[in-house]
Amino acid sequence: MLQNNVNLKVECRKKQGQLLQGIVYMKKLRLTVLHISSWSHSSVLSYCFNLKMEDDCKLESAENITNVAHQIVDKDH
Repeated sequence: MLQNNVNLKVECRKKQGQLLQGIVYMKKLRLTVLHISSWSHSSVLSYCFNLKMEDDCKLESAENITNVAHQIVDKDH
């Protein structure tokens, strides 16, 4: 995390629609997605997000953002 920019790497099992739902959820949390890279190996997907924390974002630390990322990928869709 640098100022209001965040680089976040997430690894998770493949689920239909998870990327779109994750982006929508991040937008609700006032995190703007600037760039996404993704790759897969076997049944695991890896995403690398470059995010911007908007001024009214309630997440105040890298730990908060990491916890939210885990909640997003652990949700049953």
